[in-house]
Amino acid sequence: MRRPLQTRREPGVREHYGRVRSCYEALLKTNNEARGKVQIRFTIAPDGLVTTRCIDRETTVDDQGLAECVLAEFSAMKVASNEDDYVYTTVVYPIVFSPAPR
Repeated sequence: MRRPLQTRREPGVREHYGRVRSCYEALLKTNNEARGKVQIRFTIAPDGLVTTRCIDRETTVDDQGLAECVLAEFSAMKVASNEDDYVYTTVVYPIVFSPAPR
């Protein structure tokens, strides 16, 4: 039995969390109260490559640099292959950023 598409693709996205976190940590050096959501809309080809990506309009962070840094990390992403389905899959992926409590 094949695992559901979401389960198969999730590890590829999570592998990039460290680099996405680096984007946020760089912003915290100049704005220690920065918070909000970056929502990325991207398309995954059957071979697992991310073919299109954009910052979704539901993004709430005020810093465009953070959103663009996160988008760049999604550009380098490859996730589990979907060759059995022969379809392109569009995903909307929100990432919420919040400073650690002091």
